[in-house]
Amino acid sequence: MRIHKGNNGQSILELALLLPILLLLLMGVFQFTLVLKSYMSLTLSSREGARAGATGRTNADIATLVTNRLPGFDTNHLTITVTPSSEAARHVGDYITVRVNYNQDLIMPVINTVIPDPLPMSSTTVMRIESL
Repeated sequence: MRIHKGNNGQSILELALLLPILLLLLMGVFQFTLVLKSYMSLTLSSREGARAGATGRTNADIATLVTNRLPGFDTNHLTITVTPSSEAARHVGDYITVRVNYNQDLIMPVINTVIPDPLPMSSTTVMRIESL
């Protein structure tokens, strides 16, 4: 009579070896999704700000509009630059540039060893001034 040894521990050992790698991949996908969402929000807000500037709004109106388009963002990490900065220097047919800079905090503990924490992000939109 033969006695067969079971392979019961093999699957647990394989899971123990692969689980950290799978969790690291999952955390990377989650962090990438958060960064992509933030970048898309920055792009939308800079477009909205440039559109407002192209239709004759003031710098304060542009900054308020951009900030309102970024709910949940830490305004201490947010910088809004409008060029030309002087409202009197704007003329119909010229261009207005709105640049939004943001430092995105990373929430996954292992990811910040690969990319800098906070991650600097920016979006720039240029539009032609239509009216003042």
